Amino acid sequence: MRTESGPWDIGRTALLVALERAMAAAQVESLACDEYSGWFLAAAGAPEISRLTECPELLSESMLTSVVAGFRTKFLDDFSLSASADGIQQVVLLAAGFDARAYRLDWAPGSVVYEIDVASTQQFKRQVLTEHNAIPRALRWEVTADPLDDWTSPLLAAAFDPAAPTAWLTEGLLTHLPTTLQSSLFEQVDMLSAAGSRFAADISDSPDASYYPDHRLTRRSTAATWFASHGWTATGNTLQDLATRFDRVLPAFPEALRPMFDNLKYLATEK
Repeated sequence: MRTESGPWDIGRTALLVALERAMAAAQVESLACDEYSGWFLAAAGAPEISRLTECPELLSESMLTSVVAGFRTKFLDDFSLSASADGIQQVVLLAAGFDARAYRLDWAPGSVVYEIDVASTQQFKRQVLTEHNAIPRALRWEVTADPLDDWTSPLLAAAFDPAAPTAWLTEGLLTHLPTTLQSSLFEQVDMLSAAGSRFAADISDSPDASYYPDHRLTRRSTAATWFASHGWTATGNTLQDLATRFDRVLPAFPEALRPMFDNLKYLATEK
């Protein structure tokens, strides 16, 4: 993960999120449907990842993670399709990684999906999708930029229209970021969001100190609070909220892992 001064391995993080989606899709009666994630894992050549994808029951924690990833994938898929059905044609995937929503979701005609990520991730993703002859279901723009640096200029250069409503989403990113980096990203999103824009993400209400051992950071303000204080209508859903919505039963979490899963939230906002 990344601190203000430390390194950030976007490629590895993107593969881990792809692994979670692939494992979720492998579950019986899965909420997630993502054949593309397996392509990226196979191309990465990590045999232990392939084994987990094929046999997610090998690790109980991985099994729980795959169930949770199924909820997360379904939540963000529904958000995307709802925004598209309501006439929002601009979609921005922040830290897109190996997200294949531009390819696997049924977007409304005229939809444009902007995928923001670093060059190495974009290149690898393009190579894998080309090898599989994948065809996007919306106009897809690659925006090469660090999602935690200045990505607004490259996005605007890619014909993004800040005067039009936008659906923003990010998956597997915010749970790892300290307050300052979260707020910076939110400010950039807010600056480029016209009225009617929406934002969705998976987040964590864990104390920053749980991720950063120096314990100098205090408990973060929730993302829902940030958006609400900046004129957005924000709702933070718990895992139980999603389980109820999707008519599923949450697995029994071991006591040692319960705080981690209890702190997960699924944010949906509108400006």
